[in-house]
Amino acid sequence: MDWLLLPSVDAVVVAAADVLGASGADGRPADAGADAVDEALDRIVTPTAMTPWAAGDEVEQAVRSRLTGWSSGAAALGTIAAPPVPEELHALLWSTASLVSGAAARIRRTDASGGGLTWALERAGAGFPGTAAAWDVRRVRERAWRPLRHRLSATYGGGTGQLLRAEDAASRERWGAGVAHFDLPIPLELARRVQALVDRSQRHDLDPDGPDLAEQEAFHREHVTVLAHLGAALGPAYDIEDRVAPPFRPPVPDALAATVDAIVVAAADVVAGSTAALPGATEQDVAAVDAALATVLEPAPGLPWSGEPVVARLVGARLSAWFAAAPLAVGPPADDLADPRDQLWWTAGLLAVAGRHSEGLGSVLDGLAGDLQPPLDAWNDELVAVRTDRPVRYQLRTGLSTEHLHWWHDGILLWADDDAARARWEYAVHAWELPIPGDLAGRIQVLMDRFGEHRVPDIESGVYEFTADVLAAFSGDYRQLAAELRRALGPAYRVLEGAPSFGGRLPQPPPLPSPPTSGGRAPAP
Repeated sequence: MDWLLLPSVDAVVVAAADVLGASGADGRPADAGADAVDEALDRIVTPTAMTPWAAGDEVEQAVRSRLTGWSSGAAALGTIAAPPVPEELHALLWSTASLVSGAAARIRRTDASGGGLTWALERAGAGFPGTAAAWDVRRVRERAWRPLRHRLSATYGGGTGQLLRAEDAASRERWGAGVAHFDLPIPLELARRVQALVDRSQRHDLDPDGPDLAEQEAFHREHVTVLAHLGAALGPAYDIEDRVAPPFRPPVPDALAATVDAIVVAAADVVAGSTAALPGATEQDVAAVDAALATVLEPAPGLPWSGEPVVARLVGARLSAWFAAAPLAVGPPADDLADPRDQLWWTAGLLAVAGRHSEGLGSVLDGLAGDLQPPLDAWNDELVAVRTDRPVRYQLRTGLSTEHLHWWHDGILLWADDDAARARWEYAVHAWELPIPGDLAGRIQVLMDRFGEHRVPDIESGVYEFTADVLAAFSGDYRQLAAELRRALGPAYRVLEGAPSFGGRLPQPPPLPSPPTSGGRAPAP
C-alpha cells in the first residue's frame, strides 16, 4: 500500500507548498489552488473502489505519519522546534506546507545562486526515503488538479542566467523576470539538468566559432527532453511556451532520401519475415541490406550525392525522421544510436512490430508516407540509386493467369507457394501485408473486388459470369498490376501465375473450363 499511497501524500505536500509560495500567505489561502489540494487529500483518505488502497484507520495513520515527517524535516531546516501536530489532517497538511514554504523563503534570502523551494523540498524530505516519488507519474495516483497559475516561456540569453522567464503578472511578482529553477516545485535532479543546459548554452555563446551542427542537435534534444520533464513535474498549474527553435538541418536530397527509404523498407521486410523455421535465411538478407547501406554512406562516383561532405549526417537525419514517425516508437531515440546501422535496424524492428499489430507492413508504410519530408518514395526507379540485392526469399502465386481465372477466395490475389512464404503467411497473402506502395495495394484490392463481382458462383458448374469485354479489361489490368507488383517487391520475391500448390496440404479444387471468347455465358461442359 505504501508504495502507491505515500507518493500521493508527498505530491499533495509539494502542491500545498507551491500554493503558499504563489500566494505569499503564511496559512491556507482562500483560492482554487488550495481547494484542489484539499480535494486531493480527501481522495487519498477516502478512496474509491478504483483506488489501489482501502479506506480505514490504517490509511489515515499512514497519511498522518507522512505529513508529520515532512513537518519535522521542514522545522529542522529553520532550527526551530516542531510545532504541535494538529489533529485534523487538513490543518496538519497546511501547517506542514507553511513550514516548507518558510524554509524556502529562508533559503532565498541566503542563497545567492537562486535557491528556494526546490532545495527546501529536497532537504525537508531527506530524513525519510522515497520523497522523489512525488513526481513519479507511475506511482502518484491522486494529485491536486490545480487551475493554471503561472505562464512561463523557455529561452536562453536575456542576461537572467535562467532557462525560464515569467510571462504573466503572477509569475513576475513571485520570481521577477527570470524564473529561478531551484525555486520551483520540482525534484533537485531535474533542476540540476536545467542548470546544466544553461551552463552549456553559455559555453556556446563564449565559443567564437559556435557549436557545430552535431552539438546543436544534441543540445536541442536535451532541451526538449528537459522541458517535457518540467511540464510533467510542474503539473497543470504551469504552462511553458518553448521559444527555442531547433537547429537548421540541411535538407536531405530527394535521391538520397528515396534510397534510404528503400533500404528501410527492405530491412523492415527482413525483420517482419524472420522466423526460426528458416534458420540461416535472415543472415543473408541482413548482409544484403547492410551492404546497400554501406554503399550509400561511402558513395562511389556517379551516385547523386557523391562528394556530399555530410552524407552520414544526412542519412542519420532521414533515419531519425523514420523513427520519429514510426508507430510504437519505444526504446532509445534513433538520434542517440551513433551507428547508422543501429538506427536502421532499430527502426525496422519498430515497423515490423507495428505491422503485426495492424493490417500489415504495407499498411504501416502507407500510413507513414505523408509524415516524411520529402515523402516516402522507396519504389521510385528514377530516384532510388542503390538497390538492396537480397536473394530470392519468397515464392508467391497469383491464383490467376492471363489464360485461366482460378478463383480461390474473395479478395485474395496472392498465395504462399513455398516453405518460406507459408512460414510467414501460411496461405493467403493480403496486399497490405507486403512491402509495396499503398497505392498499389489499394489498386490490387479494387481489382479483386471487381473480380468478385463477376466470379464463378458455383465452382462445380463451370458457369462464368464474365462477358468478353469485362474479361478483356480485367486481364489487361491484371497484367499491368502483376508487372508493377514484381517491380515493387524486388529480387527477394518471385511472383508466378496460376494455382498455388499449398505444399500438398490442401485438396485441389476441380479445374475450371477456359473463359469464354465471346459475349454471354460459357456453356457448362
